[in-house]
Amino acid sequence: MGYAGTISDREEIEIESEVGKRGQSRFLSTPLEVVSIYRLWQAHRDNKQALVICVALMTETLERRFDNTFGFMRSKDDWDKRLSNGIIFQLKTTISTAFEEANSRFKSRTAFGAAVTGQRDRTVGFAWE
Repeated sequence: MGYAGTISDREEIEIESEVGKRGQSRFLSTPLEVVSIYRLWQAHRDNKQALVICVALMTETLERRFDNTFGFMRSKDDWDKRLSNGIIFQLKTTISTAFEEANSRFKSRTAFGAAVTGQRDRTVGFAWE
């Protein structure tokens, strides 16, 4: 069908309105295939959040398939908890790495500035717990 064909098949979805409010909000849906391709493309372009989402969803998909194959059953709540914990872990890892890189850059720039100006390095840096 192709990319243009799937975009034109978008469905208008109504959002339940709150009591006492006039009118009803709507939004256009996007096919899962298009969303998946977009997120994967963003991950390819170094978007850390897109990478985290892609890894978490791919892991969940594989886990579900393996569980089905070997007859292991999990509740919906268990799946939701595992997915959110996986995303949280990936985000912490990504943030930790970003802080370490920023701290390293900060220290190297400060050390370079101190060497050029002859001043002592008094940096503390960043910390992540």
